[in-house]
Amino acid sequence: MMKADIQLRNHMTYLIVPFAFTEQLGKTIQNVEATALYEAVAQERREYFFDHINNLVGAVNEENKAIGQRFDLKAPASRRKTGLPTANTVLELKVKGETVIKLFLQDISLYLFESQVGFLTIKICTLTSETMNKVIRGNYYLKKLVQRDISLSFKTGPAPEDTKELSLGGWAEQILAPLQPKTFFEGEGKRASKALVFSTVWPDEAISESQREQSLFYLKHSFKDSYLRKEESPQASLSLFQNSHWGVALEGMANIVEKSEDPGTEAFFTGNYKKNIEKWYLYMYILALHQRYGLLNLSIRVAELSREYDEFMKQPLEQINNVTNFHSQLIAFKLRSTFTQVSNVSHQDRLYGVMREALKIDDLIQELHFEMDMLTNMIEIAATRERLAREEIDKRRSERFQTVVAIVSIALLPLSLLTGFFGMNFYFVSQFTGRHLIYATIGAYAIAAAGYFIYQKRRK
Repeated sequence: MMKADIQLRNHMTYLIVPFAFTEQLGKTIQNVEATALYEAVAQERREYFFDHINNLVGAVNEENKAIGQRFDLKAPASRRKTGLPTANTVLELKVKGETVIKLFLQDISLYLFESQVGFLTIKICTLTSETMNKVIRGNYYLKKLVQRDISLSFKTGPAPEDTKELSLGGWAEQILAPLQPKTFFEGEGKRASKALVFSTVWPDEAISESQREQSLFYLKHSFKDSYLRKEESPQASLSLFQNSHWGVALEGMANIVEKSEDPGTEAFFTGNYKKNIEKWYLYMYILALHQRYGLLNLSIRVAELSREYDEFMKQPLEQINNVTNFHSQLIAFKLRSTFTQVSNVSHQDRLYGVMREALKIDDLIQELHFEMDMLTNMIEIAATRERLAREEIDKRRSERFQTVVAIVSIALLPLSLLTGFFGMNFYFVSQFTGRHLIYATIGAYAIAAAGYFIYQKRRK
């Protein structure tokens, strides 16, 4: 539990709501543009990133081969239209009536990718006088976009009753409705009830290593301080510099920037670094999240296919096209959206590697390949069953045909025998009574036919 609180000089948090949408990217972009709430963001040049990494999010067209597009919510018109207060309006986060933290909702952005996965990001800033414990508790409750005893409210006038409540989960569902979301991953199906948290804090005082590691643990997991911390592997956190420390978890990502005694370092980390967080580190995190949730979305679709086991057994040949198309999508996703290198700058590339490891991207890829192998095996089993069934049908048809031929042959045999016999021995037969001979011939035919049918029946 956090005992000694730490005063902060600055703090910045992004709530990130992942979701999957129904239509293809081109159609979804048209739906976004039709709302007139957003403006497309031009491709931004990021120094030190590889060109193809820089080009991944931008105007989606054949020219630049982008895999995604970013949109920013227009201010202030779109905020008013959707019920969001202005960026400089103070909101109060309360839990069971008790104020936890005061904050501002600033930039709102939307990232859409060709994998039919998107992210809604909400930038949150707090008063500079906040403390580490307050931010940790605030993040814990803010990520719960919908919960009965948590309220987010702001003043609309001077009177005490001039207060309006805002449900971030309900607002997210409302603003994303035109995109036809089919799941929110972190929420409950089609309900936006949870968010990921990307947070950076600037302590205003020196902190010990144990305080730093403990704070990183709570911030990256967006836990509150009642959770008992357990020692983690060294890969769970990364110090890029002496005063900049990162932690990544499935629940989120955190950065603690300590004070520096060097004036130049201090000037950088209190100045341009804030812009770099969004320009470089948030961008890297969104790309890594896209890999995770893009793969999860593919995994969900594989599960939907595998649940149709009976259909595979009944119509395997029709299902082969579905599985083949899905396999092509997986290959295309791996080629265009998954990568292990982003930059020639060591600390950026190291941090990106920690992101990929924490988000279990390689594990998800292996799991998808395993699931695809299982689907392929299902098809092979079903196809084998169908082939054997057809062979059995063909075999029975062949046997029936052979039986008919045999019956006809046997039926015609006496006639052939009689015709041949009487033709060759017409003189002798005409001299004697041929009735007994005819009876004997027919009897022999009947015995032969009965023997043939008994033999066929026993053979089956």
